[in-house]
Amino acid sequence: MNLSVKEIGLSVTQQILASNSNVEIIDIVRITINMLKTNYLASNLAQYIRKLMQRCSRIEIAMMLQRLFEYQPIPRKTLLNEILNYDEPLFCPVWLQTQLWVLLFDEELGSLARKIWNKYGFYLRTETIQFDKEQSHKNMFLFLRDKNFTIFNNTIKAASSALELLHNSANTNIVADLIAFYDDEWKVIEQLSIESTEHEMDMD
Repeated sequence: MNLSVKEIGLSVTQQILASNSNVEIIDIVRITINMLKTNYLASNLAQYIRKLMQRCSRIEIAMMLQRLFEYQPIPRKTLLNEILNYDEPLFCPVWLQTQLWVLLFDEELGSLARKIWNKYGFYLRTETIQFDKEQSHKNMFLFLRDKNFTIFNNTIKAASSALELLHNSANTNIVADLIAFYDDEWKVIEQLSIESTEHEMDMD
């Protein structure tokens, strides 16, 4: 049976990782990120990720996790399983805790996400749902704009739960931030509607 381009690519990358101690790991990480965005189903993917993580710094592992919602379902689950089995501390910025919080509400990955959440002692930080922190922390408001319906739907559930947990926090006003977010979204819709109308008029 002929190997696919994806299988050949991963095989070559594995050989480089195994035999070349001078290779820049950051380059391997970039290749891996692109691979995880494809629906790569090979049985040796978990082993490859495990070996790669053993040579990665915490920042390099964080780079792989930062694109978590861009990966295909099976590669995403494979990576998360390896994160659960990882026996070193993780770099845990707000965006990672936000992603794991959102995944808690995923039908397939919720149980796995909760195990990771508990293992690394994550907790819901107010920055995960502060409107003015959307870009700096890549928080829930970023995923409320996601075109992937599953991520969008999970984020709505996550935001609703966060509202219940944090609505009395002195450090944030979630209700006001949610109103500001949807007001911002409505302005975008209005602008798109105006542009569409103008385009149709020009066509006439």
